[in-house]
Amino acid sequence: MNKVGFVGLGAMGYPIAEHIAKEGYELYFYARRDEVIKKARGFGGVFVPSIEEIGIWSDTVIILVNTYSQCVECFSKLLTNMKKGTVVLSSTVSPKEASTLGEMCMQKGVSLVDAPLSGGVKGAVEGNLTLMPSGNRLLIESLTPLFKTFTKKIVYAGDKVGMGQTLKALNQLLVGVHMTAVAETFTLGKKAGLDLQTIYEAITSSAGTSRILETRGKTLIDRDFSRRSSLNIQKKDLAVCEDLALENGAPFFLGSLCKQFFELSANKFDPEEDISAIIKLYEE
Repeated sequence: MNKVGFVGLGAMGYPIAEHIAKEGYELYFYARRDEVIKKARGFGGVFVPSIEEIGIWSDTVIILVNTYSQCVECFSKLLTNMKKGTVVLSSTVSPKEASTLGEMCMQKGVSLVDAPLSGGVKGAVEGNLTLMPSGNRLLIESLTPLFKTFTKKIVYAGDKVGMGQTLKALNQLLVGVHMTAVAETFTLGKKAGLDLQTIYEAITSSAGTSRILETRGKTLIDRDFSRRSSLNIQKKDLAVCEDLALENGAPFFLGSLCKQFFELSANKFDPEEDISAIIKLYEE
Protein backbone atom coordinates (compact mmCIF):
# COMPACT_ATOMS: atom_id res chain seq x y z
CA MET A 1 0.00 0.00 0.00
CA ASN A 2 2.82 2.38 -0.86
CA LYS A 3 1.10 3.98 -3.84
CA VAL A 4 -1.25 6.67 -2.57
CA GLY A 5 -3.64 8.72 -4.66
CA PHE A 6 -4.89 12.10 -3.47
CA VAL A 7 -7.79 14.26 -4.62
CA GLY A 8 -8.36 17.57 -2.86
CA LEU A 9 -5.12 19.55 -2.49
CA GLY A 10 -6.79 22.47 -0.73
CA ALA A 11 -5.81 24.27 2.46
CA MET A 12 -5.75 21.02 4.43
CA GLY A 13 -5.15 18.51 1.66
CA TYR A 14 -1.94 20.05 0.34
CA PRO A 15 0.07 19.80 3.60
CA ILE A 16 -1.31 16.29 4.25
CA ALA A 17 -0.19 15.16 0.79
CA GLU A 18 3.21 16.73 1.40
CA HIS A 19 3.65 14.81 4.68
CA ILE A 20 2.74 11.55 2.93
CA ALA A 21 5.21 12.11 0.08
CA LYS A 22 8.00 13.13 2.44
CA GLU A 23 7.59 9.87 4.36
CA GLY A 24 8.47 7.90 1.24
CA TYR A 25 5.08 7.01 -0.22
CA GLU A 26 4.57 7.26 -3.96
CA LEU A 27 2.00 10.04 -4.20
CA TYR A 28 -0.21 10.43 -7.28
CA PHE A 29 -2.41 13.51 -7.20
CA TYR A 30 -5.03 15.27 -9.25
CA ALA A 31 -5.43 19.05 -9.13
CA ARG A 32 -6.86 21.74 -11.39
CA ARG A 33 -4.74 24.78 -10.53
CA ASP A 34 -1.34 25.14 -12.18
CA GLU A 35 0.28 26.65 -9.09
CA VAL A 36 -0.84 23.70 -6.95
CA ILE A 37 0.41 21.20 -9.53
CA LYS A 38 3.79 22.92 -9.64
CA LYS A 39 4.13 23.01 -5.84
CA ALA A 40 3.04 19.38 -5.39
CA ARG A 41 5.53 18.24 -8.00
CA GLY A 42 8.12 20.10 -5.95
CA PHE A 43 7.70 17.77 -2.97
CA GLY A 44 7.75 14.65 -5.15
CA GLY A 45 4.09 14.22 -6.08
CA VAL A 46 3.23 12.78 -9.49
CA PHE A 47 0.52 14.69 -11.32
CA VAL A 48 -2.23 12.58 -12.89
CA PRO A 49 -4.34 14.49 -15.45
CA SER A 50 -7.71 13.00 -14.47
CA ILE A 51 -9.42 11.53 -11.42
CA GLU A 52 -10.26 8.45 -13.50
CA GLU A 53 -6.54 7.68 -13.81
CA ILE A 54 -5.84 8.01 -10.09
CA GLY A 55 -7.49 4.63 -9.57
CA ILE A 56 -5.10 2.99 -12.03
CA TRP A 57 -1.96 4.15 -10.28
CA SER A 58 -2.93 3.92 -6.60
CA ASP A 59 -3.55 1.21 -4.01
CA THR A 60 -5.10 3.69 -1.58
CA VAL A 61 -6.84 6.94 -2.52
CA ILE A 62 -7.59 9.78 -0.09
CA ILE A 63 -10.52 12.04 -0.97
CA LEU A 64 -10.57 15.41 0.79
CA VAL A 65 -13.00 17.72 -1.00
CA ASN A 66 -15.50 20.16 0.49
CA THR A 67 -18.99 18.89 -0.31
CA TYR A 68 -20.95 15.69 -0.79
CA SER A 69 -21.69 16.55 -4.43
CA GLN A 70 -17.95 16.89 -5.03
CA CYS A 71 -17.44 13.51 -3.32
CA VAL A 72 -20.01 11.86 -5.59
CA GLU A 73 -18.34 13.35 -8.66
CA CYS A 74 -14.89 12.16 -7.50
CA PHE A 75 -16.08 8.66 -6.58
CA SER A 76 -17.97 8.25 -9.86
CA LYS A 77 -14.85 9.09 -11.85
CA LEU A 78 -12.38 7.26 -9.61
CA LEU A 79 -14.33 3.99 -9.57
CA THR A 80 -14.46 3.71 -13.36
CA ASN A 81 -10.89 2.36 -13.30
CA MET A 82 -10.27 1.41 -9.68
CA LYS A 83 -11.02 -2.30 -9.40
CA LYS A 84 -9.45 -3.01 -6.01
CA GLY A 85 -7.82 -1.23 -3.09
CA THR A 86 -9.15 1.30 -0.60
CA VAL A 87 -10.69 4.74 -0.75
CA VAL A 88 -10.24 6.85 2.38
CA LEU A 89 -13.06 9.35 2.78
CA SER A 90 -11.64 12.28 4.76
CA SER A 91 -14.20 14.83 3.58
CA THR A 92 -16.81 15.81 6.15
CA VAL A 93 -20.26 14.63 4.99
CA SER A 94 -23.29 13.21 6.76
CA PRO A 95 -23.24 9.62 8.05
CA LYS A 96 -25.90 8.64 5.49
CA GLU A 97 -23.89 10.18 2.67
CA ALA A 98 -20.79 8.28 3.80
CA SER A 99 -22.83 5.04 3.70
CA THR A 100 -23.96 5.81 0.15
CA LEU A 101 -20.36 6.36 -0.92
CA GLY A 102 -19.46 3.08 0.77
CA GLU A 103 -22.09 1.28 -1.30
CA MET A 104 -20.68 2.83 -4.48
CA CYS A 105 -17.28 1.39 -3.59
CA MET A 106 -18.66 -2.00 -2.61
CA GLN A 107 -20.32 -2.41 -6.00
CA LYS A 108 -16.89 -2.03 -7.62
CA GLY A 109 -15.08 -4.35 -5.19
CA VAL A 110 -13.29 -1.44 -3.53
CA SER A 111 -13.12 -0.93 0.25
CA LEU A 112 -14.05 2.35 1.93
CA VAL A 113 -12.65 3.71 5.17
CA ASP A 114 -14.71 6.56 6.59
CA ALA A 115 -11.99 8.74 8.11
CA PRO A 116 -12.85 12.39 8.82
CA LEU A 117 -10.20 14.68 10.30
CA SER A 118 -10.06 17.34 12.97
CA GLY A 119 -7.40 19.94 13.67
CA GLY A 120 -7.85 22.44 10.86
CA VAL A 121 -5.22 23.89 8.58
CA LYS A 122 -2.74 24.38 11.42
CA GLY A 123 -3.01 20.72 12.41
CA ALA A 124 -2.56 19.65 8.79
CA VAL A 125 0.56 21.78 8.37
CA GLU A 126 2.05 20.48 11.62
CA GLY A 127 1.04 16.89 10.91
CA ASN A 128 -0.83 16.48 14.19
CA LEU A 129 -4.43 16.01 13.11
CA THR A 130 -6.92 13.73 14.85
CA LEU A 131 -8.36 10.98 12.63
CA MET A 132 -11.73 9.33 13.39
CA PRO A 133 -11.89 6.25 11.16
CA SER A 134 -14.73 3.74 10.95
CA GLY A 135 -15.12 0.57 8.94
CA ASN A 136 -13.18 -2.68 8.85
CA ARG A 137 -10.81 -2.53 11.80
CA LEU A 138 -8.13 -4.78 10.31
CA LEU A 139 -8.09 -2.66 7.16
CA ILE A 140 -7.77 0.51 9.22
CA GLU A 141 -4.92 -1.00 11.22
CA SER A 142 -3.12 -1.85 7.98
CA LEU A 143 -3.41 1.82 6.97
CA THR A 144 -2.16 3.15 10.31
CA PRO A 145 1.45 3.76 9.13
CA LEU A 146 0.04 5.95 6.35
CA PHE A 147 -2.30 7.77 8.72
CA LYS A 148 0.51 8.44 11.17
CA THR A 149 2.35 10.51 8.57
CA PHE A 150 -0.16 13.33 9.14
CA THR A 151 -1.92 12.60 12.45
CA LYS A 152 -1.07 12.66 16.14
CA LYS A 153 -4.11 10.68 17.29
CA ILE A 154 -6.30 8.00 15.73
CA VAL A 155 -9.61 7.21 17.44
CA TYR A 156 -11.47 4.21 16.04
CA ALA A 157 -15.14 5.21 15.81
CA GLY A 158 -16.71 1.84 15.01
CA ASP A 159 -17.14 -0.90 12.45
CA LYS A 160 -19.77 0.80 10.28
CA VAL A 161 -19.05 3.35 7.60
CA GLY A 162 -20.69 6.58 8.79
CA MET A 163 -19.71 6.23 12.45
CA GLY A 164 -16.60 8.29 11.82
CA GLN A 165 -18.77 11.05 10.34
CA THR A 166 -21.06 10.87 13.38
CA LEU A 167 -18.11 11.39 15.70
CA LYS A 168 -16.84 14.28 13.56
CA ALA A 169 -20.30 15.87 13.65
CA LEU A 170 -20.24 15.85 17.45
CA ASN A 171 -16.87 17.58 17.38
CA GLN A 172 -18.17 20.21 14.96
CA LEU A 173 -21.21 20.83 17.14
CA LEU A 174 -18.92 21.72 20.03
CA VAL A 175 -16.69 23.82 17.77
CA GLY A 176 -19.73 25.87 16.75
CA VAL A 177 -21.02 26.26 20.29
CA HIS A 178 -17.62 27.19 21.72
CA MET A 179 -16.82 29.66 18.92
CA THR A 180 -20.17 31.38 19.34
CA ALA A 181 -19.63 31.54 23.11
CA VAL A 182 -16.17 33.09 22.65
CA ALA A 183 -17.54 35.73 20.25
CA GLU A 184 -20.34 36.56 22.67
CA THR A 185 -17.98 36.70 25.64
CA PHE A 186 -15.44 38.94 23.93
CA THR A 187 -18.14 41.31 22.66
CA LEU A 188 -19.72 41.61 26.10
CA GLY A 189 -16.36 42.06 27.81
CA LYS A 190 -15.26 44.76 25.40
CA LYS A 191 -18.54 46.67 25.75
CA ALA A 192 -18.16 46.44 29.54
CA GLY A 193 -14.76 48.14 29.29
CA LEU A 194 -12.35 45.22 29.54
CA ASP A 195 -9.31 44.69 27.33
CA LEU A 196 -9.54 41.56 25.18
CA GLN A 197 -6.02 40.46 26.12
CA THR A 198 -7.01 40.69 29.80
CA ILE A 199 -10.07 38.51 29.15
CA TYR A 200 -7.95 36.01 27.24
CA GLU A 201 -5.22 35.75 29.90
CA ALA A 202 -7.68 35.35 32.74
CA ILE A 203 -10.06 32.82 31.22
CA THR A 204 -7.50 30.61 29.46
CA SER A 205 -6.13 29.76 32.91
CA SER A 206 -9.58 29.43 34.50
CA ALA A 207 -12.48 26.98 34.46
CA GLY A 208 -14.17 28.73 31.53
CA THR A 209 -11.43 27.98 29.02
CA SER A 210 -11.74 25.84 25.90
CA ARG A 211 -9.47 24.82 23.03
CA ILE A 212 -11.40 27.21 20.80
CA LEU A 213 -10.82 30.11 23.19
CA GLU A 214 -7.13 29.27 23.41
CA THR A 215 -6.67 29.22 19.63
CA ARG A 216 -9.32 31.55 18.21
CA GLY A 217 -9.09 34.03 21.09
CA LYS A 218 -5.68 35.07 19.76
CA THR A 219 -7.02 35.55 16.24
CA LEU A 220 -9.85 37.71 17.55
CA ILE A 221 -7.45 39.93 19.46
CA ASP A 222 -5.30 40.32 16.33
CA ARG A 223 -8.35 40.68 14.04
CA ASP A 224 -6.84 37.89 11.94
CA PHE A 225 -9.67 36.20 10.08
CA SER A 226 -7.50 34.30 7.60
CA ARG A 227 -8.95 30.88 6.99
CA ARG A 228 -8.23 28.00 9.33
CA SER A 229 -11.74 26.59 9.13
CA SER A 230 -14.23 28.76 7.29
CA LEU A 231 -17.67 30.14 8.12
CA ASN A 232 -19.00 28.24 5.11
CA ILE A 233 -17.58 24.92 6.29
CA GLN A 234 -18.89 25.39 9.84
CA LYS A 235 -22.33 26.28 8.45
CA LYS A 236 -22.30 23.05 6.44
CA ASP A 237 -21.08 20.98 9.38
CA LEU A 238 -23.83 22.28 11.66
CA ALA A 239 -26.40 21.36 9.02
CA VAL A 240 -25.02 17.80 9.18
CA CYS A 241 -25.37 17.92 12.99
CA GLU A 242 -28.96 19.14 12.72
CA ASP A 243 -29.90 16.28 10.37
CA LEU A 244 -28.22 13.81 12.71
CA ALA A 245 -30.21 15.16 15.67
CA LEU A 246 -33.49 14.94 13.75
CA GLU A 247 -32.77 11.38 12.60
CA ASN A 248 -32.03 10.27 16.16
CA GLY A 249 -34.70 12.26 18.00
CA ALA A 250 -32.11 14.20 19.97
CA PRO A 251 -32.44 17.84 21.14
CA PHE A 252 -30.57 20.46 19.14
CA PHE A 253 -31.24 23.72 21.00
CA LEU A 254 -27.76 25.27 21.16
CA GLY A 255 -26.82 23.74 17.82
CA SER A 256 -29.82 25.30 16.12
CA LEU A 257 -28.93 28.78 17.40
CA CYS A 258 -25.31 28.39 16.38
CA LYS A 259 -26.32 27.15 12.94
CA GLN A 260 -28.38 30.32 12.43
CA PHE A 261 -25.49 32.52 13.58
CA PHE A 262 -23.07 30.89 11.16
CA GLU A 263 -25.59 31.05 8.31
CA LEU A 264 -26.06 34.78 8.93
CA SER A 265 -22.30 35.35 9.16
CA ALA A 266 -21.53 33.37 5.99
CA ASN A 267 -24.22 35.27 4.08
CA LYS A 268 -23.27 38.71 5.44
CA PHE A 269 -19.47 38.53 5.39
CA ASP A 270 -16.78 36.69 3.43
CA PRO A 271 -17.85 33.02 3.80
CA GLU A 272 -14.24 31.85 3.34
CA GLU A 273 -13.01 33.77 6.37
CA ASP A 274 -12.17 31.85 9.52
CA ILE A 275 -14.96 30.82 11.89
CA SER A 276 -13.74 33.48 14.34
CA ALA A 277 -15.20 36.08 11.93
CA ILE A 278 -18.57 35.28 13.52
CA ILE A 279 -17.68 38.03 16.01
CA LYS A 280 -18.50 40.56 13.29
CA LEU A 281 -22.14 39.55 13.62
CA TYR A 282 -22.05 40.27 17.34
CA GLU A 283 -20.27 43.57 16.83
CA GLU A 284 -22.98 44.74 14.44
